[in-house]
This record gives sequence, C-alpha cells and structure tokens, in this order.
Amino acid sequence: MFSPHEIVKLFLLVSDPQLKPVRGGFSGAHVFQVQCSLGSFALRAWPPHSFSEARLGKLHRYLRFLNESGFPVPLPRKMIHGHQTFFSSDNRLWQLEPWLPGQSVTGQTISDPQLINGMRSLARMHIVSSGYRTDCGDPLFQCRSGSSPAVSFRRSVIRDWPASRVKLAWKSMRRAPQEFSQLCQPLLDGYSRMSAFVDRELEDMERVPVSIHPCWRDLWSEHVLFTGDEVTGFVDPGSAKADHVSSDLSRLLGSLFGDETSRWETALTAYEAVRPLDQNDRQLIRVMDRSSVLLSGLTWIDRWMKGAIAPPQLPAICERVRRIIPRMENL
Repeated sequence: MFSPHEIVKLFLLVSDPQLKPVRGGFSGAHVFQVQCSLGSFALRAWPPHSFSEARLGKLHRYLRFLNESGFPVPLPRKMIHGHQTFFSSDNRLWQLEPWLPGQSVTGQTISDPQLINGMRSLARMHIVSSGYRTDCGDPLFQCRSGSSPAVSFRRSVIRDWPASRVKLAWKSMRRAPQEFSQLCQPLLDGYSRMSAFVDRELEDMERVPVSIHPCWRDLWSEHVLFTGDEVTGFVDPGSAKADHVSSDLSRLLGSLFGDETSRWETALTAYEAVRPLDQNDRQLIRVMDRSSVLLSGLTWIDRWMKGAIAPPQLPAICERVRRIIPRMENL
C-alpha cells in the first residue's frame, strides 16, 4: 500500500509535496490539495469499486478531448513512467489533476455576467461534446439519437421503491438521528403522493428520441468555478457519460434557483443564445428536474438503511435534504 505522498511522487518529480485533506463530497472519494514547486494539484482517490480501470480510462479520454478543445476541466496527469493517468492502491484508483482556480457560487450570490457566461460556456461544451467520437462505438460516451438513459434509470428507481419499501423506510427512520428522521418524513410523504405522476411523465419522455452525447450528468452549482465573471473550472466529472443536455441543465439550475421560474428562464435564454433548445428539450429539462426532486431524498434514505452514511457526513446531508423539502412540497 502506498501513502498519498508516495503516490504524488509517481506523477510529479518533486521532493517534498505538501498535502492537505479536503472534503471529497458525498461520494466517498478522498481528495487532497497538493502544493509543490510545480504548482497546485488535486490528488483524488475514487471510492473502492466505483470505477473499473477501463471505465476511468474512458472518462480521462473524454476529459482530454475537452481540455484540448479549450475547456477548463481537471485533466489527469500521466504517471512519470508510462502513459497511465491513474494508479491502483488500497482498492482505490488514484489520479492527480490540476487544482483549478476559482470559487463556486449560489443562486443568491451569482451575478448576471456570471450566469450568462456560465450558461454560454456550458452550451459550448455541449456543442463540442456532440462531436466526440469513441473507440469501437463504445456506448458509454457514444453520440447518438434515442431516449435519455437518465429517464430510463429514474423509472427503474421508482420501480425499486414500491409502497412496501417506503413502509420499510418509515420504520428505519425511527432509528435514525432525530433531525435526519424528521427531515426525511416529508420526503417520503411527497414520494408516496407524486411518484406515479412523475413516472408517467418519465414514461412519456422515454418514447421521445433526443440527442445523446457526453454530459457531466451531476452538475451541481458547486461544480462550476468562477474567477470574477469568467468560468475557470468545471469540476467533479465522475458521473460523466452520454446523456441528454437536460441531465446537466436540470441539475445545475435546480441547485441554483430551485423553483424560481424567472431565473430558470434567464439562464436558459443565455444558453439558447449559443445552443438552441427545441420543445422536447425544454419539456425534458422540466421532467428531469421534477424527477430529481422526487428521488434525491431517497438516495440519502437508502444510504442510511444500508449503513452507508458516516456520522461526520450527516450535518451536510441534512442541509442538502433541507433544501429539497420546499421543492418536494411544490411538486
């Protein structure tokens, strides 16, 4: 087993890198900020069994394509010896990438120029990604026309949460910490009330062929970095693969603006100045947003039931759940 310091030296010819642990989000990834004579980097260890080497290699190939197209994405470095962009140790795949400059914003702090530039940058990234070519027609990142994979996946989640499982979740919540338990109650109520309706919406959109190409797919507001008014980073691409642009737009705008319809429209207008959306695109964005609100809370409830939430994660999870509740009530 290699230490993080030793792994850094597999990628950089430096004598004494300084490592500082940083929060790796909810995925279970380990992330360190690395300072050394060559600059600032992020050392990332993906959660065990979250990626095969083949899957991670495909993601890195797509990031290289975006980087060479001029987009500020965290392109992993090659190891000093060989051409690998990751290293396996302690059941995790490790990579070293540049520490991109900038700060994320919220719906309350984002300026009009930031919003316009952010949406136009995302639109340009979608246009460029629609021309991405994979090896041997690999479907993971393959451009094509068809139904959105995210739509089919979300329908499968609803099928996996029948009334009997919701009832089991209610019982499990009685053993959860009080704050988390109380926050999850309106999410389970809302799911029971709206799941059939949202599933019908998803079923309708599943029949509609749309343009599929690589997207970020989990583009929260904290994943877009700004320096001043300019976008200087799209980060945390671990969920990226081929899907419809609604997977990015619904997640980003939902995390920024919730149910503020006018802010959504301002953002989509800025996006459409670069990449127009048709009626099906816009409908799918809304359906994806509603299904995200419906299902997001189940993610945390399911993790709790499986014992996959560490106590230090609970305050941040409660805060995210707290943001979902008003939107669930408005479905």
